[in-house]
Amino acid sequence: MDGLDYEVVIVDDDSDDGTAAAARHFAQSDSRIRVIQRINRRGLAVGLCRRNDGVGSQLPGVMDSDLQHDETILPVMLRKLKDEKLMSSLPAGTPGRQHGTFPGQRIALSKVGKRVGRLVTHADVSDLMSGFFVVDRRFLEEVVRSLSLTGFKILLDMLATLAGQ
Repeated sequence: MDGLDYEVVIVDDDSDDGTAAAARHFAQSDSRIRVIQRINRRGLAVGLCRRNDGVGSQLPGVMDSDLQHDETILPVMLRKLKDEKLMSSLPAGTPGRQHGTFPGQRIALSKVGKRVGRLVTHADVSDLMSGFFVVDRRFLEEVVRSLSLTGFKILLDMLATLAGQ
């Protein structure tokens, strides 16, 4: 992220694995890191959409914390979003840890989900089920009031909402 003005907001849904404590440790030495520990509020969708949690970036990026994504391509995703004036940017076709060591059954289920998602959203997106993307805040504001916010596949929820409007 060299040369970019950024902030890292780690949203922990009160997990018992020490995530919040570890993140706070890093935040003590880097003012660009903030930690939000939410009690009795769960879900990636809710975390992204709540501006009163202090996440107000014009180009918020989302990366779930399962360590399957290559965070080093975030600058590429941001550049693509800006240069091509897109609503969202995914790490499509970028080498990285996209599937990691997932069992074949999980990968197959993901592929089926992608096909169904494309039928619902009418969107030409490489991975609707991704937990790694960057969006333009204006796009998020356009769909946020109609989102279901019940699942963790926020990108699919946003695109399906847009298709239904």
